[in-house]
Amino acid sequence: MRAGRMQVAVMEGQPGRSAVRSGVIASCIVALAWLGSCDGDEAQLILRKAAREYAAGNVVRARTFLQQLQNSRPGTEQADEALNLLGVIAWEMGRAQEAYELFDRCLKRAPEHAAAAYNLAVILFRSGDLNGAADLFSRAAALTPDDPRPLEYLAAIELKRRNPAGARRLLEKALRVAPDSPRLLTALGKIDAMQKRLPDALRLFREVLADHSRYPPALYNLAVLYQDHLSDPEKARKYLQVYLKTAPGSEWRARARDRLDRIEAARLVTRTDK
Repeated sequence: MRAGRMQVAVMEGQPGRSAVRSGVIASCIVALAWLGSCDGDEAQLILRKAAREYAAGNVVRARTFLQQLQNSRPGTEQADEALNLLGVIAWEMGRAQEAYELFDRCLKRAPEHAAAAYNLAVILFRSGDLNGAADLFSRAAALTPDDPRPLEYLAAIELKRRNPAGARRLLEKALRVAPDSPRLLTALGKIDAMQKRLPDALRLFREVLADHSRYPPALYNLAVLYQDHLSDPEKARKYLQVYLKTAPGSEWRARARDRLDRIEAARLVTRTDK
């Protein structure tokens, strides 16, 4: 398993990185917000110190505080949260196996710890264990019905299983939670394009760009739609140019550049023929 900051995939085969980090990161943000309102209990104070150190980038010091809490208060809710956050830090430090074991320990002690379930599911998904990931994402979705991210991952799993209809149902369910999410709308548009529902795909990509005019996944997928399905290379060219300006660090940049080069080459041939 390869460590590093994990991102929620928009969908299999879509470009651009999600603006929402995985539960591994989000759980720390949630913890920071929660710790700000804690009372003076010693365990809470230790968690607060760990969170401050983590926020400042001092992951080793944060880890020390969390290990101290884990050893001094075993079996408590705070110790369970410390296990989850230790898993977050292990992942940040490139210790993927240790992160896996910490999230697993947290879940065995607290089966309804939604963040740990989600975090462990992300690791399983990235390692290719789709069945194990699906079980844990389903658990996380049941525990956090207002969070669309587990449903997004479940949809990605269904696409990997070549079940676009199942992926569509999951995305539509996620959209009932977050109806304005550009990620979800773009993902649904991608499935529409895959299923040759081209007017629906066109409508969704345009809807996203109406509110998020420089959203890279929608720009790229709309360009692909025009180039590959609607035989309109000029419109594809326009969206590819905007995409290349707005997504300088995207791993899909080379593909976009190749598509644009092919359009430019075809334009040159047309001019030469005239």
